[in-house]
Amino acid sequence: MMTTNLPQQIITVGKYCFQCFGILPEKRRIVVEDRNFLSLFQLTQSFPELLHHPSALAQCANFLFMGDTFRVITDPMQFQNNYFASKQSHVDFKTMHSPRFEKNDFVFYAWNEVNDLPYRVTCAYPFTNSHNEIKYELLQ
Repeated sequence: MMTTNLPQQIITVGKYCFQCFGILPEKRRIVVEDRNFLSLFQLTQSFPELLHHPSALAQCANFLFMGDTFRVITDPMQFQNNYFASKQSHVDFKTMHSPRFEKNDFVFYAWNEVNDLPYRVTCAYPFTNSHNEIKYELLQ
């Protein structure tokens, strides 16, 4: 059996390349400049500019918590148009927005590739050194 050491996802912010590795939750990590990061806290402490790029931050958070089962929705309007074009939908998209900070949370939307449904994702902010709380709620 041949194994590969290619990242599942690559996220670019300025001169930095955030490489996402690991399928199993306990093996997931983001590698930047040959350094491994296992949490959003570690990542944003070392690269605070990531906080100014909510879409990239959402992709990092989503990967660390869910791997590649969910995809971050960075353009809600385009997602809605594609979603409606492909199926009859009863999903309420009115509240959907691009990734952003809201009060004490970082909020974004993601699409589950397995069940083909969108979710609202809420992550407690500011990020802490301990395990961050994150919720994936089905968009109804």
